[in-house]
Order: sequence, then C-alpha cells, then structure tokens
Amino acid sequence: MWLVLAAHAVGCAVILLAGRLRAASGPALFALAALPPAAAVTLVGTGVLRDGAVRTTSFEWVGGLGIDLALRLDPLSALLTLVVSGIGVAVFVYSVGYFAPDAPNLARFASTLLAFSGSMLGLVWSDSIWTLFIFWELTSSSSWRRPPSRPR
Repeated sequence: MWLVLAAHAVGCAVILLAGRLRAASGPALFALAALPPAAAVTLVGTGVLRDGAVRTTSFEWVGGLGIDLALRLDPLSALLTLVVSGIGVAVFVYSVGYFAPDAPNLARFASTLLAFSGSMLGLVWSDSIWTLFIFWELTSSSSWRRPPSRPR
C-alpha cells in the first residue's frame, strides 16, 4: 500500500519534471498520470476483493508519543479504492482529449490532479486519526488548483 502511495508521489515529481523540461506533451502527461491510479485499481481488484482479506500496515512516525501512520485495506476500503482510483483513471483519460497539447501549466495541473488522487486514496486507506488528518489536509490543499485555460 505504501508503494502505491509512493508511486503517486513519484508520478507527481516525474510529471512536473517532464513538463519543465518540455519532454512530454499534454496527452503523454495525462497518460503517465493515469498509471498510479490504474495500479491501485489492479492491485485491489486482483488481491483484496478476490480473497476478502484485511491488510494493515503501519509506520512509526513519532515513537515517543505513540503516533503511527497506519493504513488498512479491507473489502469496504477496497470498494472505495475502485471508485476513487477508477474515477481518477477516467478523469485522466478524459483529460487527454480535453486539453490542447500546448495548454499552459498543463504539467502542474496533471501533477496536482495526481496528488489529489493519491491523497484521496490515502484518505480511504487511513487507519489512524493522524493518517486521516494528514491525508485530509493533503486532499484539501491539492484541490485548490485552477485548471489551465483551454485555447479556443
């Protein structure tokens, strides 16, 4: 689970770097951004929903205070993962045809959408109040991005 969330973060950085270097056009950026949510759908669709097992993992953040970052993947959160990441993939696929390849700030917009998608995924998988708080704040801060203007 941590690897899927890390793939979202790495994807954001790669998209920003590709946009800054002008190494990819708009459709390629959105296709790249669709990969981490598609990986989440594949992981959950082939694993948890098939056997119904509950998976938990935690990372000790502040040991002296007993603050852990904990994730939980059960059948309900697996269903919500399919909804959140499935809609994320659909938005990225739709964005390929919606935006012009030379729209300004397209890499930053795609990266922000991917950050929002990863934050929502972390919110769905949260298993502690601290994890919930962190991903809630990441979700709210990544939703304040204005889309690039679409040339007429």
